[in-house]
Amino acid sequence: MSKIAKEAKVIADSWSNLNAAFASGKTKSYAWRYAQLGALKVFLKDHENSLKEALNADLGRHPFEAIGLDLLGCMVELDYIMKNLKTWMKPTYTEVPLWMTPASSEIVYEPFGTVLVLGPFNYPVSLTLSPLMGAIAAGNCVLIKPSEMTSAVEKVLYDELPRYIDNDCIKVVTGGVSVTTDLLKLRWDKIFFTGSPRVGKIVMKAASEFLTPVSLELGGKSPTIIDESVGDLDLAAQRVMWGKCANAGQTCIAPDYVFCHEKHYDAFLELCKQKLKQFYGADPQRAVDFGRIVSTMHCQRLKGMIDEVGPKSIVVGGKVDENEKYVEPTVLKDVSMNSKVMTEEIFGPLLPVLKYKDINAVIKHIKENEKPLTLYIFARNRRLIDRLTNEISSGSAVVNDCLYQFANLYAPFGGVGESGMGGYHGHFSFTCFSHRRPILRRDDHAILDVPFRYPPYSDFALSIFRFAMSLPINQPRITYCGLFKAALWAASVVAVSAVW
Repeated sequence: MSKIAKEAKVIADSWSNLNAAFASGKTKSYAWRYAQLGALKVFLKDHENSLKEALNADLGRHPFEAIGLDLLGCMVELDYIMKNLKTWMKPTYTEVPLWMTPASSEIVYEPFGTVLVLGPFNYPVSLTLSPLMGAIAAGNCVLIKPSEMTSAVEKVLYDELPRYIDNDCIKVVTGGVSVTTDLLKLRWDKIFFTGSPRVGKIVMKAASEFLTPVSLELGGKSPTIIDESVGDLDLAAQRVMWGKCANAGQTCIAPDYVFCHEKHYDAFLELCKQKLKQFYGADPQRAVDFGRIVSTMHCQRLKGMIDEVGPKSIVVGGKVDENEKYVEPTVLKDVSMNSKVMTEEIFGPLLPVLKYKDINAVIKHIKENEKPLTLYIFARNRRLIDRLTNEISSGSAVVNDCLYQFANLYAPFGGVGESGMGGYHGHFSFTCFSHRRPILRRDDHAILDVPFRYPPYSDFALSIFRFAMSLPINQPRITYCGLFKAALWAASVVAVSAVW
């Protein structure tokens, strides 16, 4: 049997086993979900060092970035999910229109079934395991496929994670494009993909064959606006350069390019140069704090962007060493709007900075292009901030900082349009992998029925319906348990009164 045939058989067997496991109902209990999340937590604690070393091998990550940007967020989110899971699993009761009386309505969160999670290379731990947490919390069976481009992390997840989790219900597969292609041929109940818009379209097309719901966490060109009213230009430059250079710029929400007001333009460029030297010294290639590009191919892609704009546009940086997969942090000016650095997602440590005078031109440019994953605004002018957030659509928006929105477990993270669909993190990860199923309960006594709804129909019956459905009030929430308690309380009051 060929390697490709073996891979296809492993995938088909894994899929069949996961479907059988879900059909058993095993994953629906709180006990199973909590136990698997706890096992995932133990895995992360036991393998912090091996994952840290793997991230360094794959992406040249400093331990601070490996733990702070990938592992720590997973641990915090796990604790949060485990703490709140029992509450999230309870039905949510809703109001009922008065004309349905007596009735009760609730929303039950039920798992989709068998879920596929396709992880990316840029944050191969957190962006693979965070969706896994949500899928487990919601009671699904899950197959995860880490990115083959970060082979060291892939190996740790494949070799070690199965030692901790329920292998009947959670599986890890590895491989390249052919494996992903085989996975997408199967019928999943939900697909969660993190990666580029180009591949996201392939995933969505495959999912459409079975009408499978998808969450697509993509990317795009996230703009940064440095307004005339910015309070601390030095701090703004520091935050922008950190957001651009963390993980060597391979962050979907990294500032992709900057529009800087002409009042601050020259000063901002100078501050960017200073911040790079402050972060990484005179030679960033020797700095242990600066990472590496994931592959030679991506190095060449970034080099092509630098070569296209030419030396005249380089404010600082520009060096590329393909053997080391190193691209120097680079600030660019006076670039053409038609250049690749302004038309394609950069996904590397290159930062074009454009001068503007009229904010209307900035808004026009951003709105004429695809909706970005995030919008960064550095300003103190509240009226302008509100205008920008109202007029420019984006997956998220951040005022006076970069990247921090990703760590907020109390808000959904996700894109819009070309930058993705669906949101997750914290409670939103639970709902992302849950079907919100409404259940309406009504009484079965004929005396409480509505006879006017049955044929033969009449104008009088229709007038009654019009009147009933126009009533502006809803039925007070009444449950049998509530009625019993009320009756018990009333009987107690009567008994006490009699004795008194």
